[in-house]
Amino acid sequence: MKKGEGYIYWHVNYNSPAEMKFQNEEELYGLKVYRYETDFNADQTENLYHLPLVTEERGVELDVNLQMLIEPITGRMINYEDKTTAYYYDIKTGERIHPWNKFNNKYYEESVKEQVSIVKNEKLKINLVGKIIPGILGLFIIVLVILLFFVRIDKRDSK
Repeated sequence: MKKGEGYIYWHVNYNSPAEMKFQNEEELYGLKVYRYETDFNADQTENLYHLPLVTEERGVELDVNLQMLIEPITGRMINYEDKTTAYYYDIKTGERIHPWNKFNNKYYEESVKEQVSIVKNEKLKINLVGKIIPGILGLFIIVLVILLFFVRIDKRDSK
């Protein structure tokens, strides 16, 4: 993920895309993360048809504030929180009638710490595979070329 760029997150609970906007860079338990946030609306009428009068007279619309902390190298979500208010609305006019429900979903602190630990291990593997191993192989090739060069010179001198 590039600093300053947003992305589209498909919110599975609301069956709706959320355009996540970059807010800032933070440090969480020694890990650099990017904070993203968005406010969006979603219609849950089809999913909540079992509620009284829903789909006949009323629909259910959500106002969602979604915040995520993402580690930029692995792209792993470290923390998540959504604050949502659900409203009944009139199916015919689209006008909101009244609030129906208010809720907040978020990761527990233990989950956040676990995600940080997982990402630190993933980043170590990425560095090992992407930098350390190629560096060692490069150094080995250089040493091999130098050795072959000296063996060649030694063979010339012995003739």
